[in-house]
Amino acid sequence: MNETRLMRSVTEDLPRGLRARRHLLYLRGGAVMFLWFAGWSFSGPTPEPTPGSPVCDEVSNATTVKYITGAACPPAGFEELVGYRPVLRRTVAGWRYTRPEDADGRCNGPLTDLGRTLEFVPVCQAHDYGYDLVRFGVGVRAEADELLYRDMMTICSERDPVAGGGCRCFAHWTQATLQIGDVSGFDPEPLTA
Repeated sequence: MNETRLMRSVTEDLPRGLRARRHLLYLRGGAVMFLWFAGWSFSGPTPEPTPGSPVCDEVSNATTVKYITGAACPPAGFEELVGYRPVLRRTVAGWRYTRPEDADGRCNGPLTDLGRTLEFVPVCQAHDYGYDLVRFGVGVRAEADELLYRDMMTICSERDPVAGGGCRCFAHWTQATLQIGDVSGFDPEPLTA
């Protein structure tokens, strides 16, 4: 009797309940391997949060990241031209100046429906402020996009392995979507006085 027939006869000789349990164990093992692989494949080095401070400095020529993180105060004339005062908030990723909700600060595009498990709203509002800096003429879109991605990855690093994997996948997808805009030169419309 060859080996294949022997295995088939041993399997067929098992009572039906044991065969069902064996199949269930295979399914569970496969699911565990899938989740492990998914968590591993979506992981990557977790970027360090960008430091910020609740006390800003008046700087005439700051980077976009310094403006968003609160290291530099909003530029002179920003509130009058843009129509809102940025709000400095402490987020999971650090201090961030944000566009407030009453000025339509929210997650746009692919990030509109976040559910309760993803806490991206404050970093989306910081990203909105970053785009307003671009419109104001002192910000760089790619810097605002990169900071959003780093902040999202910081938030994802706080999740358990399964939820963190999905969160990181969402962050990577968002980054890819924003990079398409960077490559295509899609910048927000500049503001005029």
